[in-house]
This record gives sequence, structure tokens and C-alpha cells, in this order.
Amino acid sequence: MTMMTVPLTMPSLSSSPPKIWIEIHDASPGYGIEGLREVLNIIEKHRVDRVVIFVIPNHGNTAPLSRYPDYIEFLKEQEKRGHEIGIHGFTHKGLEFYSSKEATETLLNSSRLELNFTDADIFLPPRFAVSQDSLEVLREEFDEVYLLTGIIRKNETLPYMYHEFTWFPALSRISLILAKVSYMTTRQKVFRLAVHINRVDDPSGLKFLDDFLTWTDSKWS
Repeated sequence: MTMMTVPLTMPSLSSSPPKIWIEIHDASPGYGIEGLREVLNIIEKHRVDRVVIFVIPNHGNTAPLSRYPDYIEFLKEQEKRGHEIGIHGFTHKGLEFYSSKEATETLLNSSRLELNFTDADIFLPPRFAVSQDSLEVLREEFDEVYLLTGIIRKNETLPYMYHEFTWFPALSRISLILAKVSYMTTRQKVFRLAVHINRVDDPSGLKFLDDFLTWTDSKWS
């Protein structure tokens, strides 16, 4: 019996390709600088329209950023290179921003103290979990609040969905295919690609990121 293979054909983009916005989650001294550096080195080889580094101010309530001046200096360097710094909760434990307005304000004050080297105006609640009370505070405090199904601004919501393809190692063999299909079929002007530092800073995750961005580069040629 002769086996036939059918090549994967991708739908063509009807207009300009979606822009690439990359969000790096869980940046923290607990995961070190090198993993973040490797991810950024790959990103900077490619055409990427926006990079937001979401920093945990006090990871696990045991790693306050203010104790790591080298990490702070590295983040300052990234701002000079045009990358943006966002705040990713405070401790990143549990559903800390599924809370009251008062508790949210207290957490934000603590977060700002740890990130006092930058005027971060972007926020990402851990696990995308946020109460209505917390969201009201966040909308007033930040220019953008990143959620699973979109990005909330003060006067509008950008319907840009969250995409990540390196979270589940079991899918590593098909992650590039899934990413390509998602990119080619999106109807939005922006494609949000997320990477978690504790997931992507390994050979397979870094290879995926490089391969996918090499492929999206070709859509602009």
C-alpha cells in the first residue's frame, strides 16, 4: 500500500500581516537574568512591533526586586532599547487581584515601591484573575490592563487575544504549526504572543520562538 502525504497549506493573509506584540511573563530575579536575556536576544533578531516585559515585583513574597540591583539595571537597559516594562501583580501568589478596591490599592502601592525606577503604565494580573472592583482601580491607574481576551484601556478595549504555544511540553512537536495557523487565521490587527520565562528559556522553547518569528518575518518581505 502506498502512503500519500498531504502538504499543510496555510490560508493566505487578505491584507497586511498582523503586527507582533510579544509579552514576556514572569520576569523575576528568581528566574535570573540569563533566561530573559536569551529570549530578548532572539526577539531582537526579528521584526517585532512591541515587547512588554511583565515583572513580578516580589515573587512569592521572597524576592523583592529592590534587593537585586543588577536585575534592575538590566531592566533599565531594556527600556533604553525600546522595550516596555509592565507590572505583573505583586507576589504572583494565588488570585491576589481578585480582591477589594482597598486591597488592590495596597498591593499596587507595594508594587510601585519595588519598581520605583520606572513609570510602568501597563498591568497584567497573575493568571488573568481580576475582580470587578480590582479592575476599576486598575483602569484608573494604568494605561493598559492585559487580560486573556483583550487589552483594556481607559476608553476602549482592544480585542487582541492572548496566544501561547510553549506552556505544554507535550505539544512542542506541533507548537509551530499551531502558532502559524493561529497567526494566519486571526482577524485582528495585532497578534499577542506570550512567553513565560520559566517555560521558554530552554532549547525547545527558544527554537520555537526563533522559528516562528523567522516565519512571520517572511510575511513582510
